[in-house]
Order: sequence, then structure tokens, then C-alpha cells
Amino acid sequence: MVEKTRPPWFWVAVLSIAVGLATLVSWGTTVWNERPLGTIHRHLEVKDFRRALSLANAYLDEFPDHSRAQSLKAQALAGMERWVEATELFEVSGAAEPDEVHIWATALLHQQQWKDALPLLQETLNHQPNNADALHEVTACHMQLGNHEAALATAERFQLQPNCGARGNLLIGTIHRNLNNNRSAVEAWRKVVELNPNADDLQIPAEDFFAEFGMALMNIGEVSEATQNLNRSVIIRPRATNYVELSDGYAQLGKVSEAETALQKALALDESNWQAREKLAELALRQEDTEQALQWLVPLFERPDLRSSTAYLAQRTFTVAGDKHQASKWQTKTQQLRKREQIIGTINHVLVEVPQSFWAQAIRAYRFAEAGNWPQAQAAVLPLMKDGANEPFVKDLIECIRTRGPLPSLDTLPIEQF
Repeated sequence: MVEKTRPPWFWVAVLSIAVGLATLVSWGTTVWNERPLGTIHRHLEVKDFRRALSLANAYLDEFPDHSRAQSLKAQALAGMERWVEATELFEVSGAAEPDEVHIWATALLHQQQWKDALPLLQETLNHQPNNADALHEVTACHMQLGNHEAALATAERFQLQPNCGARGNLLIGTIHRNLNNNRSAVEAWRKVVELNPNADDLQIPAEDFFAEFGMALMNIGEVSEATQNLNRSVIIRPRATNYVELSDGYAQLGKVSEAETALQKALALDESNWQAREKLAELALRQEDTEQALQWLVPLFERPDLRSSTAYLAQRTFTVAGDKHQASKWQTKTQQLRKREQIIGTINHVLVEVPQSFWAQAIRAYRFAEAGNWPQAQAAVLPLMKDGANEPFVKDLIECIRTRGPLPSLDTLPIEQF
């Protein structure tokens, strides 16, 4: 009797069917297990973040290492403005979709983690080049990191997006203003007014926009238009600093009485306003009323942020009053304060003119630390650790950031190297 055998193709077919069935069962099990993830996603879409978080937690209790569930939970935490927790979870799970990457970047932005947020925003824009929010946010990152040209480029792209013309030109003008390019700032901000005459729904309140616009106009000699905008600002919301700027406009237009009234209104809102007190002291000195001048100045003498301009006014007042001892004392104080202000001026110049230089990086690290933003200070100081090993100021700064201790004095900056 001849034994019958199966042809070879039969066993291949059987094996293929078996593998197919196993794969189908596995796929079906995965689909069944991941059904709750779709529900979580739907809750995120309608901004029901608490319910999404609750469901994500329940799912992760059963599948603790599921990266998709971790990402959904991170998105729910971000929606609830729990930025630190969201960031920590994103660092574990990663982000698969552009929208998720953008949410991760947003969580970092809310912690002022500009350097870490930047590549995530750039990745978002690689997939969504017309994402207006991401364009605005990447511009902010570039500004914070001193990348001025890149900031202008993304701001230009932002203002081309639908309904973003006014907000985009506000951003462009702000960048130019930070670079002391007042004419370019005015050009951009005039477009803001053309597109949005009342400055509604901008990134800043209308009163702040009109005040900034007015000051930029003042800096290029457009005093009449500047005064009009500053007036609009104080009508919307009276503020001491804006009344002081308005008084300058009135003074340049020869409206002395209006200028003094604006200063009095500034002090009525803020008795400690140093600019108003200095200007009123100046007016008193012109009339050789040293007693009145000192009444305006004395409240400023013990302030930790005493300025050289105040000290110089005190020196002049005591000189006119014939008090040589006090005049000499304030002359010395004026010289000390001017030296420190020269350092600050040099620092600001470096940040604007050579923003990617060694010392600009050191200054940014210092300012991040000064603001208590230690993670960004650490990120900013890392590139300096090798090249700055022999610079006493940088060595002290690195140690301060490492220990979160007191900052080195700016007086120790070697500004002659800048």
C-alpha cells in the first residue's frame, strides 16, 4: 500500500493560515484593549480634560508602560495647566503627532523653557508650516534666546496668516523696538492701527500698545502723533509711567502747564514714581526753589534702585542751596551710580549688537538666573563652561547657577573685553 503524502504547498498554506489567524487574534486583542484610548481622545477634543485624565489613569493602572496612553495623559495634564507634570510625562512617552508635539512645546513655554521648546516648535512647523500659534511661539523663543533675525523671519510669516496681520505687525514692531530700531517699529505699528484702529484683541492691552507706540514716535521726533497716542493710552487706563511720557510730549510742544499737570497726575497714581519726582524737582530748580526741589527728591534717596539722574539733581540742588558738604557727597554718589549704569548700558548693547557672542550668552544666563529661571540659566551657561574656565565672572556665575546661590556682582564684569 502506497502511503499518501501531502504536497509541500499544503503545509505552507496551513502554516500561513495559522500565522494569519494568530496575527488576526493579536490585532483583535490590541484593538479591543485600546478602545478606551479613542474615548480619551474624544474627551480631549471637547476639552473635557478632567475626564480624559481620569480615564487615562485608569488605563495606565492596567497598562502602565503604554506610551500612547501616557501621551494622552500628558495632553490632559497640559489642558489642566499642570505644565511640569505634562512635561515630565512627555519626556517618557514622546509625542507622535504634530499636535502632540505642539502641546509638549506649549507646556515648556509656560515654564519659560525656551531652548527646549524651540526644536519642538520647529518640528511642529515642519509638518504644519501655517500653524499661526506655533509661528507666534517660535518667534517668542527666538526673541528670548537672542536670535533676532530668526525672530523677524517667523514674525513676518505669522503676520501673513489669516486674521493675524495686526498681531503679527505688533510682534514685528516689538522686535524692532527691542533692537532700538524705532523707525521700523513705528512703521510696523502704524500698520497695526490701520488694521485694528482700537487695538482690540492684541497680545497686550490697548493702553499698553498706544503707550509703546507713543514712546517709539517720541524717539523719532514725531512728538504731536506721540502725544495723541499717549493720550489715548491714559484715557483707556491711567498709569503713572504713561502720564510721565505724556508730560514729555507736552513739554516738547511748549505746553508747560499741561506737562506739569500730567506729572501731578502721575504722582497721584504712584507717589514713588521717580521720573515724575525728578521732573517736578527740575521745574522747582529752574525757579531756584531748592526747598521744593528737595521735597520732591528726598523720598527717592533711600531707594535701592537710586539712579544717577536723581543723585545729580540732588548735587545740583545742594550746590544752589550753598551746602558744599552735601553737594560733594552727592557728586561722589553720582559718579558711582553712573559707573554701574554704564555697565548696564554696555550689557544691553552687547545683547542687541552681538547676541550670539560669548559675553551675550553669559549675560542671558545671568538674567535667567536673576529671574529665578534656573533651568534656562543652566542651559544658557552650558556652552560657556569650557571657554569661560579662566573668566572669574563666568566661573562665579556657573557656581551660582549650580548651587542656586547669590549672583556675582555685575561690577566684576570685564566690560573692557566687550
